[in-house]
Amino acid sequence: MLILEIIIGVFLGFVLGLVPNLHINTIGFLFILVGLLSLYPQNLFFFISVAVSQLVSSFVPSCLFGVPNDQTILTIFPTHKLFLEGKAKLAIFLCMVGCFFGVFFSLLLLPILFLIFNVLGSFSFFIYSAILFVLLMFVFEAKDLKNKLASLSIIVISGALGVLTLKTSYFLKEPLLVCIFGLFAAPFLLIAIFNNPKKVFQKEETPKSSVYFFTSLLGVFSSMFIILIPSFSSAQAGLVVSKIKNNLSSNEYIVLFSSIAISSLIFSFFLAFTFFKSRLGYIVVLRSFDIITLNINWLVFCLVVVISVCLSVLLVLLFIDDFILFVNNSNHRAINIVVFLISVFIIFSISGKSSLIFLLLSMFIGFLPIIFNKRRVILMSYIMIPTLLYYI
Repeated sequence: MLILEIIIGVFLGFVLGLVPNLHINTIGFLFILVGLLSLYPQNLFFFISVAVSQLVSSFVPSCLFGVPNDQTILTIFPTHKLFLEGKAKLAIFLCMVGCFFGVFFSLLLLPILFLIFNVLGSFSFFIYSAILFVLLMFVFEAKDLKNKLASLSIIVISGALGVLTLKTSYFLKEPLLVCIFGLFAAPFLLIAIFNNPKKVFQKEETPKSSVYFFTSLLGVFSSMFIILIPSFSSAQAGLVVSKIKNNLSSNEYIVLFSSIAISSLIFSFFLAFTFFKSRLGYIVVLRSFDIITLNINWLVFCLVVVISVCLSVLLVLLFIDDFILFVNNSNHRAINIVVFLISVFIIFSISGKSSLIFLLLSMFIGFLPIIFNKRRVILMSYIMIPTLLYYI
């Protein structure tokens, strides 16, 4: 029975992951709407398999359309580069490599995470200092005063949007869904729509896998420390690693970020099971229905995660040629328009018409790094500033 429900969860997560701009937190909200949580009140492992599979397959729209959620934000930049070079299939494959190795390494390192969280997990000064350090790094990596001021301005503006939308639910329902799309995905899609880009045909590319084993391990190690800090995600972990290890190739970036994303998910469940600390809205939903429990069979948990990631990766690799064929035979501008409209429809369906003003505002802010030639990871100040204010 358990295996059957894992398989059902994997297939459900796989389909949901292919929907652009659909985050696992939003899926938890949709589960409430359709009453799925009531149908599976005790089956935690079903919902774990859904989360794992959804994350794995969500790299497909990130690679092909550049539409991220807050777990795959940074992955879209190197994968978009490969897409423009006609190597989208390679980009998807590299994401699968990072997910596959990332899960195994994260499970092996769970005892170390337990020890680290016991020491640093409730140390507010550590959390405060880490967030402040990354924010300052955004500013001081600029070479001159003009660029430093531009970076600081983007931090303040995106942070103000975060305070306005995340510190209270009065203005906006599901703010992450609205603002993550507006900050990161919408500018890219609009540029692709109005620039009338030349059609890029995707081709075969065989990756060299000798360095990816170590890169995945590095990603999991960085995720293990980043998960201790509220508001930090794979974006911040990848940024820190890229500063420590220079000259990462695009291929290494993709493996790194995908391994960070999947290990962050596993670590989030671990913290919820062992310390009742939630790092995902999805986990908060499960807790509210008493699905998260401290009495978990860890052997079964590891087995469920391994089966889920293996089946999910296999599904993506089985259909990868169909995804590429679809992209090659389609009008790219039309695809981008459809993806944009689907994303807006999902936003309005969940957050209502009142989300329009915040969608437009976040889109305007999302264009600022493009205008001032800044890395778009700086827009993660949207989450970091509200968290920093919480610990001051």
